This record gives sequence, structure tokens and C-alpha cells, in this order.
Amino acid sequence: ENHAVFGSIEYDFAARWTAGLELRWAEDEVTVTATPAPNAPPSTAVLCNRTLCNDTTTSLTPRFSLTWRTTDDLSTYANIAKGTKPGDFNSSVPDESYRVVDEETLWSYELGRKSRLLDDRLSLALAAYYLEVDDQQLTSLVEVSTSPTASPTASTTESILVNAGTTATYGIEAELQAALTDN
Repeated sequence: ENHAVFGSIEYDFAARWTAGLELRWAEDEVTVTATPAPNAPPSTAVLCNRTLCNDTTTSLTPRFSLTWRTTDDLSTYANIAKGTKPGDFNSSVPDESYRVVDEETLWSYELGRKSRLLDDRLSLALAAYYLEVDDQQLTSLVEVSTSPTASPTASTTESILVNAGTTATYGIEAELQAALTDN
């Protein structure tokens, strides 16, 4: 369940310069219940209780932007933004160390240019970006026992969500759009 409030404001503080601020407050409630299949063996019993597999997180995610319109057809911009992804639970894995998945947090930094050429028949956008993700959520495979009393060879593989740590990503993007005909 998600509840959020969003607000945005821009201000032209000088000729051809605009600063922007956006804020998003969100509250995410994640509840996971596990119910065994009708004819399932006892090993697939419910592993979450209401306390362990219910969590509410709140986040405040800002976005700052600065745009300089060099000409009517050319602009340069910079953006800094924070994003989050709520935590989760792995309800079907008996190992407590894999049960809770923490919230993922991202900070992104982007610098770019946008231009319109040939009487708006051609547009070009170039951007460089850097992203830093903390507690990144990734899917992983783990081997789990099919029964608490089973031999070590009685196991199965489960796909679970884990926090992988911190990840940094950087790159460049280019986008070209052209109106090849009047239609």
C-alpha cells in the first residue's frame, strides 16, 4: 500500500535560467503472507507472522534542477535526484538471515544538452549521468532444505530478493529524433 504527496516549483531567477525543486513524500506499507498449498507438506508452513512480515517505511525524495536556455533552440541542464524502492520480505525461505530486504536508495546526477535544429525537424539530446544505489535489491538463488528434519541432500532452490550493497553506474545517452517527411 502506498500513499504519497508530490509538489513541484520552478523559478526563472534570471534571463534564460530556471531552477526547480520537487519533493515527494511517500509511505509504503509492505505486508507479505505465505499460505501453503492445500496438499503441501508441513515444510511449506507459513514462515511469516504479522510482526515479522509487515513493515512501513517513509521517504522524502527531492529533485533539484537547473536549466540554462542558451538560445531558443538550445538548453543545458543539471539534475540531482533521490529515489527509493521499499523493502520487502522473502516469506518462503526458512533462513532468518534472508527474511528481510531493506529499502533501496538511489542518488542520480545528470548533466545534459537539448537542441532543436532544422526548424524543429530534428532534435538532439545528450546526457551524462552517474547513479549511486545503496542496498540495491537483486534477485538471487539460494539452496534451502525441503524439510527441517530432511537430510542435507533433500533441498530445493529458491529465488529470493537480497540487498547487494552499493552499486555505482555511469554513462552517456544520446537521442536523435527526426521528422523525415511532413507527415
